[in-house]
Amino acid sequence: MVLRIRYDAVPPHSLALRAGAPHVLMSSEESASVGDPQIRKSEGDSGSQARDGVVSTVGRSVMELLKMENTQKTEDQLIHDLVECRRHVAKLEAERLKVEQAPHREGRRLDVLRQLGLELAGSHGPDDLLHRILSRAVQLVGGTSGGLCLYHRKRDVLEWSVVTEPQRLPIGSVVKRGEGLAGKVWESGDALTVDDYPHWHGRASTDQGSPWTAGLGVPLRWGGRLWGVLSVFSDAGDTFSAADTELLNLLASPAALIIENARLTEQQRRGHRQTQTITEVGRSIAAILDLDTLLSQVVDLIADRFGYYFVHVFQVDSDAGRAVFKAGTGLAGRILKERGVSLRIGEEGIIGWVAHSGEPLIADNVDEEPRYYFHPALADTSSELAVPIRLRQEVIGVLDVQSEELDAFDETDLGTLQTLADQLAVAMENARLYEQARRRSVELSTLLETARDLASSLDLDEVLETIARRAKELTLADGSRIYLLNQAEETLTPLVVLEDYADEIMATYVPIGQGITGHVAATGVPEIANQAHRDPRAIKIPGTPEEPESLMCAPIAAKGEVIGVMTLCREGEKGFNDASLRLVTSLASQAATSIENARLYEETKRLAVSDPLTGVWNRRHIADHLRTEVARASRFKRELSFLVMDIDNLKLFNDTYGHPAGDEVIRTVAQAVISAIRDIDAVGRYGGDEFAVILPEAGAEGAAVVAGRILNALEKEPFQAPGGTKVPISISIGAVSCPGDTDEVDRLFSLADTAMYRAKLAGGGRFASLTAVLDETPTESEAPFDILQGLLITVDAKDHYTFKHSQAVGKYALALARALKLSKDETKALKIAAELHDVGKIGVRTDILRKPGPLSPAEWKMIYEHPRLGHMLLRQVPQKEAVLQAVLHHHERYDGMGYPGGLEGEEIPLLARVLAVADAYSAMMADRPYRKALTLDEARDELRHHAGKQFDPHLTREFIALLDKENVQ
Repeated sequence: MVLRIRYDAVPPHSLALRAGAPHVLMSSEESASVGDPQIRKSEGDSGSQARDGVVSTVGRSVMELLKMENTQKTEDQLIHDLVECRRHVAKLEAERLKVEQAPHREGRRLDVLRQLGLELAGSHGPDDLLHRILSRAVQLVGGTSGGLCLYHRKRDVLEWSVVTEPQRLPIGSVVKRGEGLAGKVWESGDALTVDDYPHWHGRASTDQGSPWTAGLGVPLRWGGRLWGVLSVFSDAGDTFSAADTELLNLLASPAALIIENARLTEQQRRGHRQTQTITEVGRSIAAILDLDTLLSQVVDLIADRFGYYFVHVFQVDSDAGRAVFKAGTGLAGRILKERGVSLRIGEEGIIGWVAHSGEPLIADNVDEEPRYYFHPALADTSSELAVPIRLRQEVIGVLDVQSEELDAFDETDLGTLQTLADQLAVAMENARLYEQARRRSVELSTLLETARDLASSLDLDEVLETIARRAKELTLADGSRIYLLNQAEETLTPLVVLEDYADEIMATYVPIGQGITGHVAATGVPEIANQAHRDPRAIKIPGTPEEPESLMCAPIAAKGEVIGVMTLCREGEKGFNDASLRLVTSLASQAATSIENARLYEETKRLAVSDPLTGVWNRRHIADHLRTEVARASRFKRELSFLVMDIDNLKLFNDTYGHPAGDEVIRTVAQAVISAIRDIDAVGRYGGDEFAVILPEAGAEGAAVVAGRILNALEKEPFQAPGGTKVPISISIGAVSCPGDTDEVDRLFSLADTAMYRAKLAGGGRFASLTAVLDETPTESEAPFDILQGLLITVDAKDHYTFKHSQAVGKYALALARALKLSKDETKALKIAAELHDVGKIGVRTDILRKPGPLSPAEWKMIYEHPRLGHMLLRQVPQKEAVLQAVLHHHERYDGMGYPGGLEGEEIPLLARVLAVADAYSAMMADRPYRKALTLDEARDELRHHAGKQFDPHLTREFIALLDKENVQ
């Protein structure tokens, strides 16, 4: 516009308007422009007519002011009118500029629309197209920011999904109906323009601090359905026109179409994925019969096809009342599997509720669902969908999916998952039937294999271990035990234990009627005790942890009588079922037959190893059994005692009444011993008139009790000789204990022999141990024979060389005693000690004493013990202290290198030093299996060589002098 009214040429306060003389300042150009039509025509643009109208209006207004010459006004009034005129002109100027710029603006809008059309025709995704539409919308109407919020039908809210400035309109924030600009558009269904946004009463509470001055919102509709709202906001002073509204409405249609197409495309894709997944699950079901493998593949397939955060399957265990985790995806699935997670049906979680009700359940927001069960492995879950897996109206499992997003599942998901659940029901049933058939086949095969194994073995321990191992494998148990009944003591003895803490269990005897195992033994009825740790009948096995476990017990019965119990256990929450119980009952039946067969075999073996005269075990078998019991006692840290007994003066019975009478005495003693011992004890005939008894689980006090019962039994039943004479039977009993006295089998025999001879030396008819103090007063029934002579005869019977050697040592020792002028008591004690110095060899095995070659270290160890054994035997001999010291130390060396005490020099008792010289010389002068006897000169040289080392030098010189004088006879 050329015409301008210049208000600043004359100051308002100096302007004076008088009647008939108005002062209007206008340039010649302005005047020409107003009055010259040619100039208006020369402008030649499309807006010339509009501008002409504006100029005419301004001219008329000015002219009207100038024609007011007859009007009387004050100066202030004129100034006020002039200011108003100026404002009116400025407004007309703004309208002129707007009209002048309209063609350019329309051109720009056309360019933007053309560019948007090209973009919409390109291959872009739905999200990208919506961003482009929003960006062009803000650009077209001159806004500064905008957003596109979509309608969420399930939650009945609008949610900001596409925005230009996320800091002003956060993605994911929601708008309720009637709230803010978008909410008002949603509520009315029509476009809405707000010119003065800061003062608009409909502003949302979240918009209170926004800088927007104007806003424009239009609904997104397609197919008669509201999909969302497109909103544009401005920070400038301009407001949005009707044309802007039309433009946004124009853009709203393709936006709604894009949303609808995206929904249809996703629905189509989802349907394709669902069909494909259902087909693949069907193929997997047809190809896989292993349930665990099948479920693992199915959950992975569902998660992959639908993008679910987590998918898992629970199987219903009706007996336990729990839904048990079977398979799941990802790390969470492995964690739940490893921990054996299960939920109580009807009480725990959405899964427990679905398993109980048989109805599906969608939880759009698990935080608002009271039935939701939280697990740390699934902490990111926001929504959940669970459907029942049904078979013939029975819920056998639950298929469950979870998402990190709220409202992630709809009716389509529900329908798809229910279809998959129906397929899974068939698959799970097929797998169950297959597994049932497979397990039945395995069970039958195992039973047949067990029967073959049992038929091929008659060894009881081997039979029981085979049965226990097979039972454990077939029932998938963590432990297996077999107890056999001890009728005498009314206890169950564990014979086989295949599980942790086997030693503690083997050491515990279960009383009949106590504990679950004892209860089954008493009733003869098999039983399952799931959660046995809560059963009031349960008993604690010492040394085992107090942890949850389940037990299954089946009686082992033969000929209608319970002879034992088979017990299996599972740790933790895992329980047993009736199928397992039936299987174990079958195995227990097999076990009963096999045990009876093994017992018959054992009886046959017992007859083969029994003494034909007495029926008790023979020497070889009692020795083998002792080794077994010592090993068992050592393994389980239990005590064991061993008795050796000898009939006193049996030779007198034989000489007086004949050998048949002597045999009858032996049988009488055997019966007395059998009647006095327990069922778990063992007795054997150790020699011609000797017996041995093994006492498991008995210490020294228990051994003394048993020995006392044997002596009392013989006292009550004397031998009735031909002619009716009653002759008392006397026996001597020696006892040792393991591990108190020794834990070596060979030493048990020798030490028990030693203790027995102590009893004989004390007069016989009594019991002795290695440490007990005996009554030295002979009994009235004691036979009149010389104790020392009896010991010598015993030594001679065991080793003839030792007897002759002892006599020679006595001769040489007495010769040296005379030279040393020892006292009468010393000489008497020396004579006894010399003749009995090797009496301890009674406790050494005969094969060692008579071995022709060099001895092994272990055999030498037994030889080194004979001084101590002799010392123990001779405690009842008169002058016992001197004799005992001489016998105990006759193998000490003058240089301190001897045994058993390692004494040195004159620490060694004198009589022992004398015996050492006499003993060595006697050994040198005798032929031995491994060398010939030395000559006198060779023996003399040996004595000289070892004087001061092995022998007392003074005593050695004295003895050599006797040899020189030939006075050793």
